[in-house]
Amino acid sequence: ELNLLSLCSIVIKADGQVSQSEMDYVRQYFVGTYGKEKANAIFRTFNEVNKKREISAQQICTFLTQRTRYEVRLQLLHFLFGIAQADGSFSKPEVSKLREIAGYLKVGPRRVKSSANSRMKP
Repeated sequence: ELNLLSLCSIVIKADGQVSQSEMDYVRQYFVGTYGKEKANAIFRTFNEVNKKREISAQQICTFLTQRTRYEVRLQLLHFLFGIAQADGSFSKPEVSKLREIAGYLKVGPRRVKSSANSRMKP
């Protein structure tokens, strides 16, 4: 959970603006997945840990790549694209950061484009 939340944080901060809609998107996911009490505990722990160390997308993705199937990593990337799009648009820094994360997760460029396209509003 902390690794997932760390990647969420990296995407939210990618464009230099912390959007409330992006934070709400993440919170809704965590509450829906883990329940309100556990989600709050995860956020508290993350806030404590995050103050003490630098978050490395490469280290987190290496850890996840070694322990998860490709399909899970693809689903994670799709979720991260959802965060970036939660404020209504993708910024260039967000897309750049998502491509970087995708590379660390060993998800190919074609899949990255597919995730981005599936998140675009008609």
